[in-house]
Amino acid sequence: MSRKSPKKQQAVPAGSSVPKMHRAAAPSAEKRPRLALTPGDPGTKLMVSLSKVDLNGSWCLTRITPEDHKTLLRSISAFESMTVNEVIHSHQRSQDYPLGDLAKPAWERLVELGLDDRDVIHRLRITGERRLFGFVENNRFYALWWDPRHEVVPSRKKHT
Repeated sequence: MSRKSPKKQQAVPAGSSVPKMHRAAAPSAEKRPRLALTPGDPGTKLMVSLSKVDLNGSWCLTRITPEDHKTLLRSISAFESMTVNEVIHSHQRSQDYPLGDLAKPAWERLVELGLDDRDVIHRLRITGERRLFGFVENNRFYALWWDPRHEVVPSRKKHT
């Protein structure tokens, strides 16, 4: 069984404003995800849950603007009309990120919440720049953070 070598962090040109990313330590034998983080039946409808939402952090949903709130609710309604496969496996709508790709403040908040034992965090694209981050378990997306400015997983591309 071959092992893939870990991705190397790309060099960032001097003077770049991209913040340094926190790299999570390699998972130990004792640290395993509590629940399966992959969708169960890809043909079932996706359900969005707010039961794990972070109400006190930097990316709290209570900090959302009224216009973004309306857009978010429309997007969630649209996501819930689609199958897990249509949402989760569509790179334009969603993406998984290893926890090591999180910005340091996001990683630290995840540790505070006791959710750092996961393998990946998932994001749903709401608009061009706005994202909803959370965890996928079976056919549920557990919303955690609202990220309107690419702060949770900063983009290395300009103007995104």
